[in-house]
This record gives sequence, C-alpha cells and structure tokens, in this order.
Amino acid sequence: MNMVTTLVKNSIQNVHAPLPLTAHIIFCVFATLLFLIQYKRKKMKYYLYLIIAFDLMLATQFFSSDFSIIVIFIGEVVLLTMAFLSARYQKKMNKRVEEHKKQFDESNTGSTERKEEPNWYEKRYGKR
Repeated sequence: MNMVTTLVKNSIQNVHAPLPLTAHIIFCVFATLLFLIQYKRKKMKYYLYLIIAFDLMLATQFFSSDFSIIVIFIGEVVLLTMAFLSARYQKKMNKRVEEHKKQFDESNTGSTERKEEPNWYEKRYGKR
C-alpha cells in the first residue's frame, strides 16, 4: 500500500505501464465490472480469462524488473489464447446445440404439421 501512495503522490510513471496509476486502476475496475456482467448474462468462460488478463496488466505498475515484465507478458499471452480458444469452442458448441434442437423439432413435428403453400386459402376456397 505504501508503494501505491508513493506512486500517486510523486506521479512516477512506470516505463512498462500503459497508463498512469489512477487511470489504470479505473480502467481495470471498469473492465472487470463489464466482463463480470457479461459473464453473469452469458455464462461463457472466456470472460473470466479476459478479467484476469486485464487485471494482470495492473501488475506492471508495481513490478518493473525485466523478469517480472516477461512473466506478465507470458501470462497475458496464455490468458488471451485461452480466451480465444474458449470462445471458439463455445461458439461451435452453441452451433451444434442449435442444429440438434432444429433436428429434434423437425423430427417431432413430422406429419402432424401441415406444410402448405402461401396461397393455400385461394386454392382451397377460391378467391373472395
């Protein structure tokens, strides 16, 4: 906590950090809330990976050694790759579920539902 107050008071900008500390914290809180809302709504795992990836970027404000920046970079790449693969997998699974629902609906409606042409009324009853 002492490091945070020192950074805020002295306005020291870390070379590796993309934003000043206060703007970075505001951005991380906003992104976290946005992705949490999306996760609650859609229940897709890749939103959790994105939350962790965005918040991990905040660590660049406090750790500026080359080793820690490399570790953070590798973590970001892994998390973003996991988010991408998770989103693709979820999209394919949703598509499969929709196809199965469609096949199920077609097999259950079968002969009970009449499929008629758009002008069925005129063919059956003639013009009014």
